[in-house]
Amino acid sequence: MKILKAGKRIRGFTLVEILISSVILLLILGMTYYAWNTMRKGYNTLESHTALRQELKKALNGIYKDVSNASYLYANQKVTVEGVDYRVEDIGTDGKSILMAIPENPDTGAITYTVVGYYIKKSTSDTVNTDSHDLMRYEISGIKPPTADSPASIDLSKLSGGTTRTLAKGIDSSLFSFTVGENGKSLDVTLAISRKEIGNQTPSTARISTTVNLRNI
Repeated sequence: MKILKAGKRIRGFTLVEILISSVILLLILGMTYYAWNTMRKGYNTLESHTALRQELKKALNGIYKDVSNASYLYANQKVTVEGVDYRVEDIGTDGKSILMAIPENPDTGAITYTVVGYYIKKSTSDTVNTDSHDLMRYEISGIKPPTADSPASIDLSKLSGGTTRTLAKGIDSSLFSFTVGENGKSLDVTLAISRKEIGNQTPSTARISTTVNLRNI
């Protein structure tokens, strides 16, 4: 057992040294937290962007299937169906809605059609993204045109019934468009979602564009 002799001083930390050590420790902890928080935000942004693109692809796949199977796009039509105002622009002009006719039995003489419409409407349930819209799909089956095999002769304003469902939420209306291609045989589609989870967050954005050709013409 070591006995300290009288008069020998015990070396310890001064108050200044303790303060300096504390400041250095706080700086290290602060930089560590900043680096971790930056990586976390980057990961969350990437994850959110990936989720948005998957949502867009799912919606686009539905549109692609419908347009590919359609035999007629109702370009330059302004009609109200089930309380929804469709304003399908003329060929080559961007619009926010589209109507099409899909033959149900194309191999027979008298054809009946499924009329499908896409449009966006202002979201009423999203309190964070107050300017967002929902992408909607309307469908009514068993429609027989007055003129055999001519979906153009269907009186769209007289359609009633059918079903409507939401395909995607958080649609950015400024980047969203349907454009009927030359001779009404194709459709250019641009879909974009811009969404944030909390009010002060920078919104994540994803955008997809494609051209779909009608096969049943």
